[in-house]
Amino acid sequence: MNSSLKFFYSSIFTAFLIIGCSRPQPPRGLPLSSELGSYGSFRWTRVITHMHTPYSYDACDSAGITGSSAEIKAGAGVINTSCSSNFREAICKNRIDYTFTTDHVDNFIFYDFSRLLLYQAGDVLINSGLGTSYYNRMVGCDGGAFAPVLSAGFETLSMIGIGLKAHLTSDPTESVRRSAYEGTTAATRVLIQSAPSEGVVIIPHTEDKSVATIQSLGPDAIELYNLHANLDPKIRKRSLGAGGYSVIGGMINYILDPFSDLAPDLAFITFLEQFSVYTSKWAQIQGAGQKITAVAAVDSHENVLAMKVADGERFDSYRRTSKIASNLVAVTSSDIDLVKTAIKNNRVLIAFEGFGSPVNFDFSATISGTAYRMGDTGTLGAQTATVRIVAPTLHPSSAQGRTAPVIRLILKRINTDGSETKLSETTNSTLTASVSTASILRAEVKITPYHLREYLGGFASYANNENIWIISNPIYLN
Repeated sequence: MNSSLKFFYSSIFTAFLIIGCSRPQPPRGLPLSSELGSYGSFRWTRVITHMHTPYSYDACDSAGITGSSAEIKAGAGVINTSCSSNFREAICKNRIDYTFTTDHVDNFIFYDFSRLLLYQAGDVLINSGLGTSYYNRMVGCDGGAFAPVLSAGFETLSMIGIGLKAHLTSDPTESVRRSAYEGTTAATRVLIQSAPSEGVVIIPHTEDKSVATIQSLGPDAIELYNLHANLDPKIRKRSLGAGGYSVIGGMINYILDPFSDLAPDLAFITFLEQFSVYTSKWAQIQGAGQKITAVAAVDSHENVLAMKVADGERFDSYRRTSKIASNLVAVTSSDIDLVKTAIKNNRVLIAFEGFGSPVNFDFSATISGTAYRMGDTGTLGAQTATVRIVAPTLHPSSAQGRTAPVIRLILKRINTDGSETKLSETTNSTLTASVSTASILRAEVKITPYHLREYLGGFASYANNENIWIISNPIYLN
């Protein structure tokens, strides 16, 4: 996280008083993904594809690893156990089935995967068969009832590699490793995807990359939302066409909150925005024939504002930030390799679960009795596809006030010229449409969160604003 963002949110602001009674608080975590319903023959599994552990040089207020430069490079740095505990708690509380970490390479290259996976006594390290630890199955969540998986990966300015089975090179020499990880061409992408690492390649911070650059790299996925970018003043101004400091107005109240009257987990409602630069670039890439998956990134570091807020937790906590947006990946069973394959194959639903967790969402195109879903390709011939989007409901554990939200379903077609056409929309019911021409189809679900009004105190008006809730990946019709 750059210094301008840190300075901005650490500055002293002038607060105004909010008078009100004690407000209800939303649940501190998310429900199990198994409670979100099925998706045809698939089940949902909750995945994070961009999150930094204490091994990133700038995580944990830049104090994730301590020790001299020589000690850190010798793999002997001491991890910040408090920050590591916060990371693990976030995974447990938000029931994140698979957390693909994305540490900056500065420290990452010096450590064995058994260290990078935040192993604690009782955890189960699964060997890759290459003499390295592939992933860590954590214990202790929900009294042992929930066992999330943690897998190592990295981030550079050019790309992210997740779900690595081994370092990109077995040569531990710093210059060799750094050269391997910091490559900026398609050759690096191939290196990440190939044995022994067998990782998934994602382009981070899509807002800063040109369409031509993304196409030349040929990744498995790109970020369609990034929480860091949504907040960083420099990125907002440079790449998103937004006011650098325009989010201050709403957030200041949640940060200072003199009467401890607000629900800090809902502070995101004052700033979350779907920027068209992401969907525009994605549509251009899809329209040109590259089936690249869209994912959402929370990009958490715990390095912006250590100040504790009304709930006694730091404002930028791993738990709070990792609750805002999820990738719900459609798999036939819970297996890390199946999850990686599903990400590559467009079977990802982006869900902004800060508004509530969606239950029984469906998006399908049926041709002659055969239903096709995200990532599938159906052949129309002379036939017509019946496309359905089923409006999800809120999970019973999600925050819900006296008034139900308004749910708007939108069906869009990505055109070959990179533009998009809205084919149909409906509110609070199932959308059904007929499509008879070759199409790349995607679904959006928007929510007007009236159900959160009682949780917002003096800022109940935010509940009147429509927001993005769900973005699907495409169904392809030839």
